[in-house]
Order: sequence, then structure tokens, then C-alpha cells
Amino acid sequence: MKRLVLFTMILALVLSMAACSKKANEPAGSAEMPVDDLEKPTYVIEAGGLELKYSEKWKDKVTVTVTEDRAAFACGETKLFDLVFNSEEGIVLGTVRGEKNTVIYVVDYPLEQDDPELNEMQGDVNVILRNLARDYDFVADEAITDDTTATFDIETSVVTLKYPARWQDKVAVDVTEQGVTFTTGETRLFDLMFAEVEGGYLLGTYNGTPIYIVDYPVNTDEESRMQQDVNVILQNLQQDSSFEMA
Repeated sequence: MKRLVLFTMILALVLSMAACSKKANEPAGSAEMPVDDLEKPTYVIEAGGLELKYSEKWKDKVTVTVTEDRAAFACGETKLFDLVFNSEEGIVLGTVRGEKNTVIYVVDYPLEQDDPELNEMQGDVNVILRNLARDYDFVADEAITDDTTATFDIETSVVTLKYPARWQDKVAVDVTEQGVTFTTGETRLFDLMFAEVEGGYLLGTYNGTPIYIVDYPVNTDEESRMQQDVNVILQNLQQDSSFEMA
């Protein structure tokens, strides 16, 4: 099985996968010179808030399925690669810097057959990368996230909590008189409660009101990071003289 090989624009000029797929016994001078990725005709795929430019020759052969944080490339039933935006899945390709940074990762799939055309479709992820470098402020090989200290306020009857802004669109926050619950999708992350609860752990008190945490099993690395960021809330509470650690 042949896996996708990625070459960044900083390190080397990317060669066409078609040239790499040349048979071993083919004379060295018989292959055509590879076409530079920036010279290949492209079409635009809008994904991750960006305009991705992929080889036009595959427009009718490669299906691109775009969701909120992913563009999945496939030829029929054969998965080629996914580009993932700001979700820390796969190998980091680089960051498009702007008012809000977009970190791009790639998830590549093994090909079940050594098909030169499939190899070229897969290798043309480099066409996308070369055009990103030309069209945007793109930094290869680095995940440059937005300021991780940025928070948003959660107003409660007891205290204003501060939770990382990077999760604001992914974590649902439900505030009641009894406390606050944090949920992503169908996964309950943790609760902060203002009274003793079964399974809860006392973090401290705010003006005499106890604050307990209850956490739940999570399923993914991202959910784990969302859950661990309760520490951001705690760190900000510790800066308030009205809060006393347990």
C-alpha cells in the first residue's frame, strides 16, 4: 500500500506524483518533465473559510465533501485524503494567518491498489498547498493557534466564569441557579455546581458559596481538551480575592 508523501513548500519543490509513479524499468530519460503545481489548471473549493485550489483534471473524478471543519476527497469508494481545519486531527500542514488563524491538518488514507491515477489524485494535495502559499499568508509545518488566553464570560448568580473563547462555538453552556453544565454535541463534559452533589469534587468557595466540579467520560482528544480547560476557569477564579481554594 502506498501512502501519501507530503513535501512542504519551504523545504522543496514538489514534484508530480505521476513522475514518481514511473515504472522502475522505464528508461530515466523517457518520463515527461513534471509540471509545477502552480502551473496546473485548478478549480476552487470553498472550505474552512478558504478558497482551496485543486487540480481541474480531477474535477469530474474526485468527489469533495465539505463540512464545517473538513474537506474530504474521494474517488468513488476510495478515500484519498481529508483536509481538517482547526481540529488537531492528522498531520499539521500549516497555518493560514489572518484575523482568525486557520490551522490545516491532513488525514491521508492507504490506497488498496497501486494505481498511478489514484496516486496522482492523492499527491495533488500539494497543488492545494502551493496555491495556499501564493494566495494567503501561509506558514508551512506550523500550527499557529489564536491567542489561547482569550476567554468569554459566563454570567452566573454566584460569579462570572471565564472559559476559553476557542470553544465558544463548540461547547454549549447551560446556566441555572444550581450551577453550569458544559456539553459538546451529545457529550457531557463537566458541571460546576454551587452546592454539594454526588460524585462532585470541591474546588473551593466564592464568597462562601461552594463550587463543585462533576466530570464525565469523554470520547475524543478534542473533548478531553475541552474538559481539561476547566483549569482556565479555575485559574481565573484564583485571581479573584473572593475565591478560596479547597
